[in-house]
Amino acid sequence: MAGKNNLLFALVLVLGLISCRTVQDVEAVHNRIELNQQNLSRLDGEYAVFCNRPFAASLDLAFTFKKYWWRDVAHRKSYSVLLHALSERRLQVTVMRGDSLVASKTVKYRIRNGDVYVHKIKFDFYFVLNVFGRMRSRISLLETGNLMVDHRNFQCAALVFLPLTGDRVNESGMEFRKLPARP
Repeated sequence: MAGKNNLLFALVLVLGLISCRTVQDVEAVHNRIELNQQNLSRLDGEYAVFCNRPFAASLDLAFTFKKYWWRDVAHRKSYSVLLHALSERRLQVTVMRGDSLVASKTVKYRIRNGDVYVHKIKFDFYFVLNVFGRMRSRISLLETGNLMVDHRNFQCAALVFLPLTGDRVNESGMEFRKLPARP
């Protein structure tokens, strides 16, 4: 009986340690345009995939694309992301390399406090391996026309119920410049 109590205590302790709040509130962006359903079309446009800081997350990651275009070092500057508001709940996000289409998808979003939020929870089972992931991005439109993205990402893998590994990414204040309209 003592062995079961020790195992239960260890399990509760480990789960308590890994279940901390991963998405924290970030500072408000002061020079932003407050977005709502009437002016969401101001978000439409083409933006650089990579932000003003080296080694930070790319804009495509904020929209939950699974591929990482940053590995294509030779053509890094030729990638861009096109945004288009389709409806009150959906954005069309397209990744371009020069003039060619790389990937396109529709993502759900919500507007809160004048910012666009993209949120995704992933839970997969691979036999006895469980993978859990949570991603949240806050997208603000700056007065300059650029995007400001705050990105939070948490991933954890577990063998049945015992956690094996975890990863947490918290990046904020990433600015992605708006590119000029294509001719």
